[in-house]
Amino acid sequence: MDLDELEEIMTPEDFNKYLELFEREEEIYTPEWFEIEEMKEEILEKYDLDHPDDSYEAEFDEYYY
Repeated sequence: MDLDELEEIMTPEDFNKYLELFEREEEIYTPEWFEIEEMKEEILEKYDLDHPDDSYEAEFDEYYY
């Protein structure tokens, strides 16, 4: 799922917040990065969505479920 699809599904407020978090650049695996990832996941959970840019996980799950 890409950002255009998320924009169609989410409320403008949620999408803008998600986009703001998505565009932030933090060094990976720092406390700040984990906090941002958690906030993004909370927004996605409101819409019963998995992390949209984690296609590897979706592909991996396909083989084991």
